Amino acid sequence: MTNDLPINRATLSLLQERALRESVSVDDLLSGWLAAGTDSPPANPASSAPQPGGSDALTEARLRSLVESQTTWVIRTDTQGRFTYMNPAWLRTFGRRYDLSTSISYDQTTLQEDEATARAAGIAILRSPDSPVQVILRKLTADGRLLWTLWELSGIRDETGAVTEVQCIGIDITERHEAERLEAERNRLRASLKAEREYNNAVQQTIFSLEHDVRSSLGAIAAAKQMLSRYYDRLSAAQRHEKFAAIDHQLQHVTELLDEMKHTVKGHLSLKPFNPSPVNLAALCHLSVSEIQETVGAHLKMHFTSDGAITTVIADEVLISRILLNLLSNAAKYSPPDSEVCLELRRQEGQIDLRVIDHGIGIGEDDLGKIFDPFYRSSAVGEISGTGLGLSIVKECVERHHGNISVQSQVGAGTTFTIRLPLALTVECADAETAGMLR
Repeated sequence: MTNDLPINRATLSLLQERALRESVSVDDLLSGWLAAGTDSPPANPASSAPQPGGSDALTEARLRSLVESQTTWVIRTDTQGRFTYMNPAWLRTFGRRYDLSTSISYDQTTLQEDEATARAAGIAILRSPDSPVQVILRKLTADGRLLWTLWELSGIRDETGAVTEVQCIGIDITERHEAERLEAERNRLRASLKAEREYNNAVQQTIFSLEHDVRSSLGAIAAAKQMLSRYYDRLSAAQRHEKFAAIDHQLQHVTELLDEMKHTVKGHLSLKPFNPSPVNLAALCHLSVSEIQETVGAHLKMHFTSDGAITTVIADEVLISRILLNLLSNAAKYSPPDSEVCLELRRQEGQIDLRVIDHGIGIGEDDLGKIFDPFYRSSAVGEISGTGLGLSIVKECVERHHGNISVQSQVGAGTTFTIRLPLALTVECADAETAGMLR
């Protein structure tokens, strides 16, 4: 028996008209006829549909083709939740096969976490059978796949008006749900990156403000020193004591300013709890590159490449964001126009391998051992603004993930920062972090 014969529009129209006259669904009409094993649709005195033998006769092959090609699931249950009918689409997807004449089954496909939702929908339709109820349920297929499904439930009455069955019509919304989930994740990551960028901007403004205060204090120290150098013999003991006291005061003020500067820029990293959780690292990398690209404009080309082996990992999203934004910002800042910056994500020897590659001014050998020190800036940066704290922050963020960072560079040729993070990061890292904070 073939099942791929075409169903033309005339055939569909006939089926719909007949179902309407008999107050049943097309699915019920087809399934009932096929179950009866007849060679043609049951006779219906009120029907004007062509009978077998005519040019538009509803052949069994065509009807089977229509039934078996349906993708919408249709099931019915009695008021106790036991199956009374399942259409072929349901059986193909969920593999529930039984003989209605000998046994009745309950639905065992709904995920346990959603069973209460399914029961609530069933109760609602029994209370108000004429008001359809829609519900989203997660279901397991016969081969173990998890599907997100959308169902509409409606009550079916008998000739006395009593509700005897619940009809459930469902569709697969897994792709739609996944697309919505990914879009929500992207929006959340964008918001996180925006907050980090605003934080970085606020830090730079704070640094510039504190720098002005430090310079003022250093100016006062220099003035007092000059006064003592030139007129030490002419000044009374009280005047000399006053100048020395002024220098001590300004030095104390500078020390406090530097402490405040470091504390502000590091963003309380040493006090922030380490918070590992599932993070879509591939998406975060992609969005980080996009964010920096928007900032620098078209004069610099930024790329993200991945081997596809790393997607969701366990990490602290805030710290990872700081790593990416600082390294990518530096790469863009120190690269010439029309050059390229690339962020690579790979799985390497059971670890996460992140690389930021630029073709910028490079770092001299004398500077390579110092670039992770707080406030250190290479002489090669010239007039390019910066705080000298970005790489020290990156290093601390990496170490809190029990990872390591290395750098390769050549003056005039570019720089590559390589970060290695453990792929199997667990809560043990967080426990170790907490223990270290308590020492």
